[in-house]
Amino acid sequence: MNWDAIGAVGEIFGAFAVVATVLYLARETRKNAQAIDATASRDAAQQISEWHREAARDPEIRRIVMKSFSTDGVEYSSEEWWEFRALAISLFFLYQSQFFHSTLNVGSDEESEMYIRYAKDIINSFPIWRRFWEQGIASGLFIQGYVDAVQASRGEDLTELFSSHQFESEYDT
Repeated sequence: MNWDAIGAVGEIFGAFAVVATVLYLARETRKNAQAIDATASRDAAQQISEWHREAARDPEIRRIVMKSFSTDGVEYSSEEWWEFRALAISLFFLYQSQFFHSTLNVGSDEESEMYIRYAKDIINSFPIWRRFWEQGIASGLFIQGYVDAVQASRGEDLTELFSSHQFESEYDT
């Protein structure tokens, strides 16, 4: 019996086992990364959905948010500004969190871009939101990478969508 030949055959089988193990671990790692991405996307959507659900349910929150969509320069009282700012911070922190996850390659880049675009749309369209954004930047409220991403986004003008006559005709019937 040639022990050198048996050792060589054993090394070949060992090499195949190592390759098979590495391939299996790579596949499982990829599946785990996909599961983490799906969970991150689901969690972000759930949190943002909850923010909107709460705004729709609570009459005072709804009033503050609806007032923020005014384009005619309506001002808030000190108390209303504080309420609005707290609501805006919570929403923009959700958006910023999604952006931060995407920089870590967690979650969907497409979703992150969508939330950046939403933020830019609101900032472009409504003076109160623009004021909030500018004050937030000045006070260091947002991480710089997020600020840069929002500033670089084109965004759309939502004023027509949120015009008061559309709300009146839609909700007064």
